Amino acid sequence: MTGEQAGRLVAVLSAAYPRADFSTATVEVYVGMLRPYDYDVVERAVRSSIDSSVYLPTVAEIRSAIATEAVGAPAPALAWEQAQKRAAWEPSAVRCSDCDGSGYQDVDADVVCPECRGTGDARPHYTAALHPLAERAAENVGGWYSIRNSERPGLARRDFLAAYSELVRDALRDATDRAALPSRPALEVVT
Repeated sequence: MTGEQAGRLVAVLSAAYPRADFSTATVEVYVGMLRPYDYDVVERAVRSSIDSSVYLPTVAEIRSAIATEAVGAPAPALAWEQAQKRAAWEPSAVRCSDCDGSGYQDVDADVVCPECRGTGDARPHYTAALHPLAERAAENVGGWYSIRNSERPGLARRDFLAAYSELVRDALRDATDRAALPSRPALEVVT
């Protein structure tokens, strides 16, 4: 982003936080630290920070918002809900009544059964996307079978949420570190 675009975003922050001290040095630091990033990404992060913060967000908080967007992980409760739906989908031994479990409507013509889509499974197929971190969390707690067949669902939920939260925290830390990496000119703060 250009220095002028970064300056416009700092002006937005200044307008949103009229009580904050926007000395020349503060403006220079914000412009210098935000300039290496893509304008649209920083603008969304600044707007998100304005929506959620009573006080002027620090550069670190804006970088954290950039990282959160980059990771794109759903809230833990939503990830658990999606994981439960995914776990309930696991294939069963129930044969499709249309093709009798063969997966083909017409074997000679190689026509796939439209009901089971060639799987021979009569259960509905899971088609919703699941965030990769939720997939990994499920694997970390024993897989879909363990989630679906747990005798103590509350403990399965707790373990999934703990594993998911740790994975999200690590991903955010990695994304924040990557967000800090763009090369930027040395800052000169005049006092």
